Amino acid sequence: MAEYFSEALSNANGAIPIIFSKKLAVAYGTKGMGVTDNLTNDNYAGEIKEMGDRVRIVVPVVPSDNAIAFAQLDKDGTDSVEGVCPTFQSPAPESLDLVIDRVATFGLAIDDVQKAQTQFKQWLDGQATAYGEKLKYLRNRQIANYAFTATAPTGHAFADGGQGGTLATPLTGITSQNIFTHLLKVKEALIKSGAVGADGTYSFKPMEEEARDERAVIVVTPEMHTLIMSSYRVGGRSVDMADVVVKDGAVSRVAGMDVVIDKSLNDLQTTGLPFLAGTKNAITKAQQISKVESTRDPYCFRDLIKGIDLYGFKLVHPEALYRGVIADVDPVEAIPTQEIQ
Repeated sequence: MAEYFSEALSNANGAIPIIFSKKLAVAYGTKGMGVTDNLTNDNYAGEIKEMGDRVRIVVPVVPSDNAIAFAQLDKDGTDSVEGVCPTFQSPAPESLDLVIDRVATFGLAIDDVQKAQTQFKQWLDGQATAYGEKLKYLRNRQIANYAFTATAPTGHAFADGGQGGTLATPLTGITSQNIFTHLLKVKEALIKSGAVGADGTYSFKPMEEEARDERAVIVVTPEMHTLIMSSYRVGGRSVDMADVVVKDGAVSRVAGMDVVIDKSLNDLQTTGLPFLAGTKNAITKAQQISKVESTRDPYCFRDLIKGIDLYGFKLVHPEALYRGVIADVDPVEAIPTQEIQ
């Protein structure tokens, strides 16, 4: 029995649910999930077992002004303000429950002939990676669509203030010549909304024991990335400098925001170029591959592996999210002109 659950994969014991589940979780958890990696967090606690489960999420509330008090000493040493003790408050979180209301299923099969001719470890690794990438793409697409269609709770507003364009009505007038200025305004909006500080960073606590400062992120389509690349302000003052930008992996940061390309944004129903900017505090998600099983196909000589992925997500800080859509335009190299004196 110990050998059945051992890590030593072979053609005899390779199709084991616990092994594939572990490999899929590793492949699924690697970086590369554009929207999901950069605009969501996992600040929740709870075991996900079935559809409809609810997990607790953390949504801190900014204290009111009277929760903070201060005094100033006059020259004679007396307080210039009386009653400087703060008014103690018991702020309740704005949202407590995140409902697991989405499911993705997957399945694969390998017949006995393939199994006999295949190194099972390599086959299992490859399949786990392939299925992990598919699940990532699905998650990115769903969260992106949710981000554009979600409604901010009463008393809250998105960082764009409704001025970033919509999927139905993209913002016009943005070209290679002025896109850098537009992105500066996006960064300005995130600062004004309080999503990031004046230096463009925010404090994020992925774990209770640690905290780190991170930059705001802008997630764009491949087409918008090309438009940004063609900007003179990004490419530099010479062809050589522009080539260096391309050689080093294109644009990695613009207007103080890390740039991430996510082609799943192209699946949104719009004629424009959608993008999302903000921080990981915007959306809280919960996800778990709850079950992976293997069975013998009763109608054919092959092994079947199937699984179920349960998840949910919820907008908790709309002020940490800028939703923008600009009209699709052809990139034009923006070369500045100088007047001859």
